[in-house]
Amino acid sequence: MDDFINIKGFEGLYAINTKGEIKSLSRSVICSNGDVKPIKEKFISPGDNGSGYKFVYLWKNNKPTRKYVHRLVAETFIPNPNNLLEVNHIDGNKKNNSLGNLEWCTRLYNERHKKKHISGYKPIQIKKINKNGDCIEIYDSISDFCRKNHKASNTFYKYVNTGHFIKILGDYAKIEYVKKYNALKVYNRYNDKLNRLKCNIK
Repeated sequence: MDDFINIKGFEGLYAINTKGEIKSLSRSVICSNGDVKPIKEKFISPGDNGSGYKFVYLWKNNKPTRKYVHRLVAETFIPNPNNLLEVNHIDGNKKNNSLGNLEWCTRLYNERHKKKHISGYKPIQIKKINKNGDCIEIYDSISDFCRKNHKASNTFYKYVNTGHFIKILGDYAKIEYVKKYNALKVYNRYNDKLNRLKCNIK
């Protein structure tokens, strides 16, 4: 079993190892009536926050503090010289809180990494065509098109509305801008299932 290291701020109370296992350490506590009560060492079973992230409650001075397991592992074992604020699960599995699966990162990196590991996630590939219907260039995603053509997102949506400059590739039948909701709708080619894309339309 991996060696356990005291959790910062809870020294002598709780310890963690590189597998993300946490245990409450043996100690004695003084009760409100003055009696001394021995606490036996035991492992703590983490809870789930509903989004897959594991957490535990650590007690100190009769007050509980909620801590996420992946952050405890990173804060204990992974150097963070650049003072990065977020911890990424490398394999996309939020339940895998072992040391080798975690890394410090920026918010932008973390969000992009999450998208790549969403089940069934597939960027919407598009192509730009000229007035003669000839393909000029193929892009991996909407953001890829906007970046390479130096276009704002709302400009791309105007192209979508005209239907003359953009064609959708892959398993999508069309993209449609809905002014009422200020958002894009994406129609699946095979089952016409409607998917709403997040948009940054001002």
